Amino acid sequence: GIRDLRMSRGLGDVYKRQYQRRVRVALIEALEEDSLLQNQPTELLVRYWLAKSTVLELLGRAEESQNVAQKGLELVRPQSHEYLLFKLIQMRTMVGKSDIDTALSSLDSLLETSRENGDKQLESEILLLKGRYYDEQGEFKKSYAAIMSSMDAAESSGVQGLVERAALELGDVLVKIQGYDRSEALLEQAYRYFRDRRMSFNELLSVLTIAKLHKAQFQYEEAIVSYQRALKLAQIIGDGRFRFRVNLELAALYRETNQENKMVRHLKLAENLQYRETSSAYLATFKLLQAEYMLEQKQFETLLAMIAPM
Repeated sequence: GIRDLRMSRGLGDVYKRQYQRRVRVALIEALEEDSLLQNQPTELLVRYWLAKSTVLELLGRAEESQNVAQKGLELVRPQSHEYLLFKLIQMRTMVGKSDIDTALSSLDSLLETSRENGDKQLESEILLLKGRYYDEQGEFKKSYAAIMSSMDAAESSGVQGLVERAALELGDVLVKIQGYDRSEALLEQAYRYFRDRRMSFNELLSVLTIAKLHKAQFQYEEAIVSYQRALKLAQIIGDGRFRFRVNLELAALYRETNQENKMVRHLKLAENLQYRETSSAYLATFKLLQAEYMLEQKQFETLLAMIAPM
């Protein structure tokens, strides 16, 4: 008992030290940022805040991204290209937080300004965001129209990376409205572009969309090949959430194709990663797959134990 008490106290001290260390690191980073940003030219500061707000947005830290974008807005001339870029980041985080109505009306206003300024790159980004919103709402034809317009604007801007991102989004929407042949060509084009530039996260998204395309056409073996490719990319990036989702997809496909051993292996890998998932829909799918397997194996006690806490 005394030994257990000492051990728990020891662990408590370790966690306390780790927490204090994280707080110290955060404070040091904040102080370093403050000292680095002192007496810097405005142009450099604007680029810094733009990069930081974009990175925070990609990490899903919407509120921090908005706050950083606000710092950038205070440094730039209203209606300038940089001003509109900061505004766009704020719009994207608002859509991400489901503040949809405000975001959409602001987006339309931003779109008008970008067109008045002849800013094709920004126009394309805004239309891409609108297309993504319509896609999430299940309004695929509206989404298709917005993303096609985004591709046109991207091509006029000459920013190739933007053209490929629009191609990836368009391929995803075409899968949903049954334009299989065209979507596969667009997705492969986007995949090659990201692969050649070692843009692993975008490459992962394009491979996942190709896998979804094969799955939607009941091409299960091709879907498995694409998901295996996606799993390698997710491991390179080190993203546990995507590793969970890909293992889950593979488990479901192996079940569909009666490859039980492989199904069990990927289900086990998903089980080890489930704590990284934030989407209740994916977690529910995982539990359902587990429950179906336990029923088939007549593992009734294990199944009851799993269902009891739910």
